[in-house]
Amino acid sequence: MSDESFLRDVKWLDDLKLRLSVGVTGNAQIGNSEYLQLYGSTNIDLGNGLRPQVYPSQIANPDLGWERNTQYDVGLDLSFWKGTLGLTADYYYSKTTDMLFDVPVSSVSGLTSSNMNIGSMENQGVELGLTSRRRFGDFSYSFSANWSLNRNKVLSLGEGNADIIKEASFDGAYYITRVGQPVGCYYLLVQDGIFHNKEELNSYPHFSTTQVGDFRFVDANGNGILEEDADRVIVGNYMPDFYYGFSVNLSYKGFDLAANFQGVYGNEILNLERRYLMSNSMSQNMTRDALQRFPYGEMNRPNRKLTGNTAACTSTFHVEDGSYLRLQNLSLGYTFPDKWTRKAGISKLRVYVQGSNLFTWTDYSGYNPEVSNHASDALRPGEDYCSYPLARTFSVGINFNL
Repeated sequence: MSDESFLRDVKWLDDLKLRLSVGVTGNAQIGNSEYLQLYGSTNIDLGNGLRPQVYPSQIANPDLGWERNTQYDVGLDLSFWKGTLGLTADYYYSKTTDMLFDVPVSSVSGLTSSNMNIGSMENQGVELGLTSRRRFGDFSYSFSANWSLNRNKVLSLGEGNADIIKEASFDGAYYITRVGQPVGCYYLLVQDGIFHNKEELNSYPHFSTTQVGDFRFVDANGNGILEEDADRVIVGNYMPDFYYGFSVNLSYKGFDLAANFQGVYGNEILNLERRYLMSNSMSQNMTRDALQRFPYGEMNRPNRKLTGNTAACTSTFHVEDGSYLRLQNLSLGYTFPDKWTRKAGISKLRVYVQGSNLFTWTDYSGYNPEVSNHASDALRPGEDYCSYPLARTFSVGINFNL
């Protein structure tokens, strides 16, 4: 026990702690052979039978090393009224140098990318947690909630700070990693309605193949010429404005009820499935948004093939708000009194029913707003392309001790 008298007479305060920490770590996500020049082989018919041909499958990089991360954290823990209310708060700043990126390289090498240490970035954010628990006779509850935000920014990208541009799963959809911006931003044309008549078409920059009823795209650089590469701009990213979640546990005598919610707000998803489901192509199934096709609404005109300046042309039309709130788990149980089960040599007999992923409240049109088709590639986050829905599951069970 401490002999300190500081705050000893403050009965409503259970705990007060200030935390400060600094740490340096490395990222060990490097394979044993990633720094070597590796080769593969295949058989090619050269006219006189199959002959093995050797080709490079990986570029050598003897300078490859671990990332280096330095993080600073300051935190506060508070607890009041014998656990009735608890609060934790943290602010952190993290700087990563020698970042490991799969960087595009010239195809003259026979390859398209190579793992390299380049550049640096920072992450800074706030994490808040709130807890409460009480008992009133046979009834008790516990509640917890959390809220956090993270701001990511690229500080440097090696010599010259050249942008890293990577293609998504479909031609025309790109990501860009640029100094001063978060990692892996969407880099697309900006869709700005449709052309309703010939006069609009003639007075606005457009592609040579554009027709009345096609999507209109913004001439971002203002030179009066619409160019697919030159007029792409950063239009968002997968990083939310904030994350949040809360859970509640209730019990009365032998009954218990638990629910857990989780969500994010302000992130954006690159929904490439819209290319097919909303293109108004005669060869594709369509969503009911097709009822708003030109000239009845603001969707592009019908098109016999999956081509043209329609939903088949990747743009901000494919970027959607990914905010959601999900009921992740809900369970209801009953624990029998030991006096009912003791004769059978059983104690703590509990029966329960549980559901997972029961409801998701979101405006996102795809199957699942918590999706990233290239989860292993930090430079291409947030793509939804031919993903599976998240399963809703139910279970019934029994727990007991012998």
